[in-house]
Amino acid sequence: MAKSYRVGPGTRAVNRVFLTMTRLGMGKGYRFILTVNGRKSGRPYSTPVDVMSPLTG
Repeated sequence: MAKSYRVGPGTRAVNRVFLTMTRLGMGKGYRFILTVNGRKSGRPYSTPVDVMSPLTG
């Protein structure tokens, strides 16, 4: 059985701050909001993500 992953209260609070900043347009250019529907409930869940591209040489 796969190990379940739970986000702690500190991480949840930081994510909320970054989510709000990104929605207000105050986030960095590489920060986006990822929204997916819940598997069972169908409820949308949003989280901030930082999209980084590898350096090319």
